[in-house]
Amino acid sequence: MEQSNNKAFLHTLGAAAWVPLAQALITGAMVTVALIFFMIAWNVRNWFTWSLGIGLVTALVVWVYSMRHWFNLTKLELLTGLDLNRDGAIGEAKPAPSSEPQTVKVTLNRISADGHFSGEYFDLPGTMDQMKLLADGLLNGTPFTEREWTGAGKPYSAAGFRDLRKELVRRGLIELASEKDARQGYVLTDDGSQFMAGLLEK
Repeated sequence: MEQSNNKAFLHTLGAAAWVPLAQALITGAMVTVALIFFMIAWNVRNWFTWSLGIGLVTALVVWVYSMRHWFNLTKLELLTGLDLNRDGAIGEAKPAPSSEPQTVKVTLNRISADGHFSGEYFDLPGTMDQMKLLADGLLNGTPFTEREWTGAGKPYSAAGFRDLRKELVRRGLIELASEKDARQGYVLTDDGSQFMAGLLEK
């Protein structure tokens, strides 16, 4: 209810005009006064004209910014279907998708032959949901091949799968099923099986 009342206030004359105008005039006046002092100190010719001109431009810039902000808050673009603030979008602009690939932080615990425990923390390409699907499939006998894990309806793109495969090989979690025929894909190592089982427990 409080949020609704706040939105209603935005459509009043005070919020739409007087508040932005006051902000613009006050800002412009402050800039003008500051410039007057500096330009007198620097002996600038036509100091009053320059100070007043820059102050008016500042007030105009603040006014335009306030109007853009008000249009966004009141959702007038959604009501009118017009791009009122000229940002190339009707309504709130959607954030640009991140160009960075997704990664998931994982932990690999190892126990050496002499019983020494160690832990490695690193990132793997993809999401935790993808990793759990992968872990469940590999532990139940699904081969780790592009054919099984990429394409329509599959959890990975070809590029994403290859990045993941490269990292799993580097970490010693998978190895070739056959040294003679790479088309048979990869299988989990002992560390890989423990690692995948740990993912399913999260």
